[in-house]
Amino acid sequence: MVTKLLSLAAAITTLDLAARGQMDPGSPVYLFASSLLWVNIVLVVLVGLSVAVSFKSKSRFSSWYSYAACAALASFLIILGGLGVFYSNFRLDGWDLLLPLNYLMLLECGVMLAISSLSYRHPKRPAAVTEYTSNVVASSKAPVIAAANGMKAAYMAVKESAAASSPQRRARA
Repeated sequence: MVTKLLSLAAAITTLDLAARGQMDPGSPVYLFASSLLWVNIVLVVLVGLSVAVSFKSKSRFSSWYSYAACAALASFLIILGGLGVFYSNFRLDGWDLLLPLNYLMLLECGVMLAISSLSYRHPKRPAAVTEYTSNVVASSKAPVIAAANGMKAAYMAVKESAAASSPQRRARA
């Protein structure tokens, strides 16, 4: 319910900013938000996507790949929006296409997509992805396991030689 409310509020705000930006680009609000047409179109598309995802039924994602794409897009938008909002040096010199309010809108879209992707059931991971990840994990653990086995063997050898050469062992024998 919260996701639906947030997505509708973001949609209304974004559509209002886009419409006013085309009618009166000299308005003081555009010192904080970009009035460029393509920037507003991209923001409207992102908000439309978040509204569409938030209003789907309980099984929001038809496949695991759509879930993964939504989660990846949410992560990207949260990082980009966070960097733009909290680090003013993130913007390059002369690159004023996105202004602080645009970064806030990106951050809000990312949060809405993240809530949608994490709070609803998604299909199981495909076998090909599961097999690939288990192979990657196994191959990355192989050197560690080999090193651990080698260290264990070396420890046991040192322990046996120390036990064989200890004076208490020789006295008992």
